[in-house]
Amino acid sequence: MINEAVVRRWHARQAAMKRDRDRDFAAAQVGVITVRFLHEHLTSDMDACAEGLRRVVAPALAVQMLVTWTVPFVDYVPLLVLLAISGLFVVPGHALIRQSLITAVGEEQRRTALSLDGMVLELSAAIGPAIAVAIVEAIRPNAGSLL
Repeated sequence: MINEAVVRRWHARQAAMKRDRDRDFAAAQVGVITVRFLHEHLTSDMDACAEGLRRVVAPALAVQMLVTWTVPFVDYVPLLVLLAISGLFVVPGHALIRQSLITAVGEEQRRTALSLDGMVLELSAAIGPAIAVAIVEAIRPNAGSLL
């Protein structure tokens, strides 16, 4: 899924609109949909935008949950097939967060906000596993040897 916040500044010219339509068509050929919101939608009716995105993202979440629940009970080759199929339904969570950030922050602060977002994402990826192991060790002291 491609999410885009349409801003008049970047979409006022015919060439920009053509580029977007070409990208949409190429994405549609491989099964990817495009969801576009106008700036006015995001600033005046955020609840409707959120509800619409929930309806778009819900099937992907359902597939991900189903695959997650079946993984422990499936042999290796069927597992590879399941994971390949579930990969087609990955929810672009960080893309949604980043687009919200771009919309919420003024243009003069956008670069700083996106840099901070990237740093926090990298930091969480670096320390998240260590925190998970520490929590497991605190709950079950000998469980770390299994990890």
